[in-house]
Amino acid sequence: MERLELAAFERCAADFDRAVEADPEIDPFCSRSEWILPFQRAFLPERELFLFRGGQDGHSFAALASREHPAVGHYLEAVENMWCFACPLVGANSLALLEAAIHELAPRQTPMHPGVALVLSGVPASRDPKSLLGRIATGLEDRYHLRAVDSTVRFVASLEGGVDGWLSRRSRSFRKSLRAAGRRAEQEGLHFEHLEIADAETAEALYPRILEIESRSWKSASGSGADSGHMRAFYQDMLPRLGARGGLRVLIASREGRDLGYLHGALTGRHFRGLQLSYDQRVDELSVGNLMQLAMIERLCEEGARSYDLGTRSGYKQRWAEEGLRTLTLLARPL
Repeated sequence: MERLELAAFERCAADFDRAVEADPEIDPFCSRSEWILPFQRAFLPERELFLFRGGQDGHSFAALASREHPAVGHYLEAVENMWCFACPLVGANSLALLEAAIHELAPRQTPMHPGVALVLSGVPASRDPKSLLGRIATGLEDRYHLRAVDSTVRFVASLEGGVDGWLSRRSRSFRKSLRAAGRRAEQEGLHFEHLEIADAETAEALYPRILEIESRSWKSASGSGADSGHMRAFYQDMLPRLGARGGLRVLIASREGRDLGYLHGALTGRHFRGLQLSYDQRVDELSVGNLMQLAMIERLCEEGARSYDLGTRSGYKQRWAEEGLRTLTLLARPL
């Protein structure tokens, strides 16, 4: 096994992402380098990273970061620690790499805090003792007190059966409202443009157009938009990475040549992860957000996608999707 500096991890990011794809338990997009590295740079660049690679043929990874807290001293956590989607342990031998990270950090602890605490998020909830959760519990039980402190549920729309199959799983009233919104949008001249992005440069050039739409959204007006601060930097780093591998999908809604809304996300295999959706708050009556979602689902079905992850729970997502992957955040404190 080896510990990787950030530059070395970037060079083997494709191997890391393939290991994520091969791990059937964990979040298939948010555990990838395209999510965790932009997060580190945008939100917590001061943290020291503990990135390890090992196992047979180097197909296992541990992607961790360290911080210090008065109550526990130095501790290890997942690189992405805000939404808690990303699993820091990837591959069959990742627990051995976790042990290596603990071993490297241990000498920095004080007599008051002799052990290394752990905050492991993105761990799939499972009762199977052979699952990652079961292996963590077994591997740490002699030295740690382990408990789940939070859980995260994704809302994932099944696209099995195409658009008709997806619609058949929605309520009658929801289908009716979508049809009415579509007729109104057609009368108003609403247009949907699916952008072809196959390289990082095109994604970079598109970003100002996305930000301009975002600046006219209710999110931006409330100070929670993706057009400033950490969120702007997060996506500014992420989107070119997605464009470089042909995984970025962007939809723009417009009327009479004026952009009114956007939706973008990442396609990985047959799984689509929605990232951001915003629209001009002055055209709220046109149901731009709902119609962009429908237009994206139609395009994804044409591409053969089988699932659409809309992210964590919110009121509107329950109408569009079903509960999907549930993961836990585990706190492990040394005994």
